Amino acid sequence: MYDLQAYAARQEESVYVTLTGLLDDSSHQATVQDFYPGGSIVYLADPGSAEVFIEESRQGDRDLGAMSLIPWIAHLTLPDTEHEYLTVLINDEPVLKVKIHHLPESFRVIALGGTYVGCAILPAEAPYPPAYHSVFGPAPRRDCEHWRDSHCAQEKHEKSY
Repeated sequence: MYDLQAYAARQEESVYVTLTGLLDDSSHQATVQDFYPGGSIVYLADPGSAEVFIEESRQGDRDLGAMSLIPWIAHLTLPDTEHEYLTVLINDEPVLKVKIHHLPESFRVIALGGTYVGCAILPAEAPYPPAYHSVFGPAPRRDCEHWRDSHCAQEKHEKSY
C-alpha cells in the first residue's frame, strides 16, 4: 500500500480511527482483519499501543484490473482508554505509528468524486484519499450530520466518526 495514513482520536472510552492509502491497482485489496484492544487479538503483556491489523492481498489476474492506484479508506472504533499511540500493521508487519488525539470539535463531510455519494464524516484534520473531496465543513459534528442527511444518498454513506 502506498501513502498509508492514519488518524486516531479518543472520545471517552473509544478511539475512532480513519485509515487511508492507495492500493497498487484494482487487483489488490486491503481489509481490516483485527484490532487491539477489543478484537480477537490477546497478548500476555500489553504491546504499548493500540493496534490495527490490515491484510493486503492480490485477487485474480493483474492484467484484468485497472492499472492505476486505487484509493482505499477504512473507519473503525476501538474500545481503549489507555494507549497514547496506534500502530498499524500490514500483513503482520508494523508500518505506521501515530499519536491518538482527543476528538476535535471540528469535522467535515467528504464524498466520492463530484457527487454526494459515499459520504463520510471525519475530524477536520483526518486524511482522506484523493478520490474523495470535502463537500461541507469544517463545522461541528451535528451540522455535518444534518448536511450529510440532507444532501447525500442515504444508502451510500460510509461509516463515519
